[in-house]
Amino acid sequence: MGIFIAVVLTFIITSGGCALFARSYFLRRKKVEDRAVHDMLEHVAHKQNESQTVLASLNLGVIAYSSDGILLLNNQASGQMIEEIPHYFVDFLNKYDVDQKIRSGFLLDKRQVEINYIYHDRSYRLSVQKRKLARDKNAGHIIVIQDITRQIREEQQRKEFVANVSHELKTPLTTIKTYSESLLDWGIDEKSRESIKKDINKLYDGSLRMETLIDDLLLLSRIDGNAIYTRIEKIELLPIVRSCVERLYPEADKKHIEFSSYAVSDKPIAYADRSALERIILNLVNNSIKYTQEYGEIKVYVGMLVDEVYFRVTDNGIGIPLEVQDNIFKRFYRVDATGSRAHGGTGLGLAIVKELVDLHLGQIDLKSEIGKGSDFTVTLPGVKKTMRTALYELTENGSCSHNVTKAAEADLNLLAEKLGIMAKWKSLKKREVDALFKAIDVSEPIF
Repeated sequence: MGIFIAVVLTFIITSGGCALFARSYFLRRKKVEDRAVHDMLEHVAHKQNESQTVLASLNLGVIAYSSDGILLLNNQASGQMIEEIPHYFVDFLNKYDVDQKIRSGFLLDKRQVEINYIYHDRSYRLSVQKRKLARDKNAGHIIVIQDITRQIREEQQRKEFVANVSHELKTPLTTIKTYSESLLDWGIDEKSRESIKKDINKLYDGSLRMETLIDDLLLLSRIDGNAIYTRIEKIELLPIVRSCVERLYPEADKKHIEFSSYAVSDKPIAYADRSALERIILNLVNNSIKYTQEYGEIKVYVGMLVDEVYFRVTDNGIGIPLEVQDNIFKRFYRVDATGSRAHGGTGLGLAIVKELVDLHLGQIDLKSEIGKGSDFTVTLPGVKKTMRTALYELTENGSCSHNVTKAAEADLNLLAEKLGIMAKWKSLKKREVDALFKAIDVSEPIF
């Protein structure tokens, strides 16, 4: 009896132990499985968040429809690019595929069809693609929306530019052709010496106009392609301005214009290309002479304001209407096409001025009023401001990013040498950088 009870107790204890062990094992296994499921869900959620973040950061609109035509997802950008996002793909087609281009493309078994769409004065390209989503046997649809406003405008500008160039070249060519035919048809022997000279002068004027236009176009092309050669150096503005003014005195005298220049401060100096600076000044002053009536007045000022240098051309000429002043620096733009041609303009002068000023990290401003004249002011960074900008670029990046600040780098190297500082720009200590800034700001720089 005692043995039986012992066996039973042993069985019960063993069974209980096994049950406890099994329960503990399954609990641990469940925890491991729960942790695995939790980690998997976290991973999926993380991937979804990453996908949403990527979609949100794209400069593209993205919309996805399932194989049964129900909206699956869209990012925030898509809602800003088109008027509304229908819940069903068929409604999307009814609203945006007005010309049946998408439907026709898919009937022809195309995998992708593109249409253009205009919304809030901006142009968008809607690219609709057939694509299988996940494990779905049938294809769904993904719509990618891209803002193409800039490309459309640039294409329009290129077309206008080509049309304008063709028109401008045609004018002097017509003159040359007309007077050449006159000489050929009438013969030199049948014309008086005075008539022949007049015809030849017309031919010469036409060739000069073509040459000027082609030179301007080539300059703009070099600027656009970053192929323009510049020799940036420290230049004092006053002698250059006075030299340009003297060169245009005869043109002003022909119209009895009172022409004068003034130095507002001593030695305004900037990093600049001499030939580009002369072109800017000559163009602005020449424009003032063209559009100022007889016995008018033109004044040119040169000076320095804080750490910037400037020159200013003012006149009491015909002026420029306020509503067109924003367009005055566009290529081939004319306030009055007939008037401009009467003065021999091509519509490129102020565009070139603006490009050259930008090339010097400067700014050009216009104030004008009809019947009261115009006031053009060109502002360039002075030597000290350019050196501070160059020092900041060197200490942050180890190099200068612009030709103007690159020109200042040589002076900064000299200045560092004078101060006993090794010009390893990115590794300079704060006290060394402060010493350089202080040396730049002194009234008489030590370099």
